[in-house]
Amino acid sequence: MKKNLPITLLTLTPLMASAVLTACSAPAPAAPPVSFPTAIQVQNADNQVITVSSSQEVYVTPDIAQLVFSVTTEAKTAEECQQKNTESLNQVLEYLKSQGVEEKWIQTSDYNLQPNYDWNNGKTLIGYEMTTRITVSEIPLDQTGALISNTVKQGANQVESVSYLSSKYDESYQEALKKAVEDARQKADALAAASGCTAGAVVHIEEYMPNTYQRSFGPGARLNAAKSMAEDTADAMEIMPGQLKVQAQITVSFAVGY
Repeated sequence: MKKNLPITLLTLTPLMASAVLTACSAPAPAAPPVSFPTAIQVQNADNQVITVSSSQEVYVTPDIAQLVFSVTTEAKTAEECQQKNTESLNQVLEYLKSQGVEEKWIQTSDYNLQPNYDWNNGKTLIGYEMTTRITVSEIPLDQTGALISNTVKQGANQVESVSYLSSKYDESYQEALKKAVEDARQKADALAAASGCTAGAVVHIEEYMPNTYQRSFGPGARLNAAKSMAEDTADAMEIMPGQLKVQAQITVSFAVGY
């Protein structure tokens, strides 16, 4: 059996109909206008910098030498080889000290004693060889040639190296640093001009560690060095040291101005 559901009709008065139509047709409220800044400003002052790197060089004539000799001896037995090496080594050391070279500038090292074999006859032991190294520092350059020649005469049978140093290394490095700072300022000014700003005060500077192997330890050691070496200068080796390059490397940050 079907049931008829009652239908209720809502009769709107003219006032009510007007309200419904008004609510349905009313536009959505407009969003507030968005304003954009004319310029974006960086608030972190640490980022407002111009950073440049600079490397400058100064050349200086060396006036000091460091010499490395070796005394090598051979003998049938290890004991005999060591004894011969000791005798030759002591003779060289006595000669160096007699020339006024201070003991603190003489270093012996690398004591090496080893057997010698004849490998063509089944590793047959034929004797021993010993080598001792002598490093002599703070030698005036004008006396280096004579010292090399005379030390060889006294028993140093190997000249391993001659290194040139400068007693003016520190002041030359300071000069290179100043030139590097000046160069950094010029670079920063050029970058700032091209960018429409100015390079102001230095806010950070960093120095990279230099190579100081060309640095002499000071003039005091040279006053007594090789005082009587004038003898036998006719056989002195000719020394041509050229010039040493002293380099300074830095990074500098300058404040930006407008």
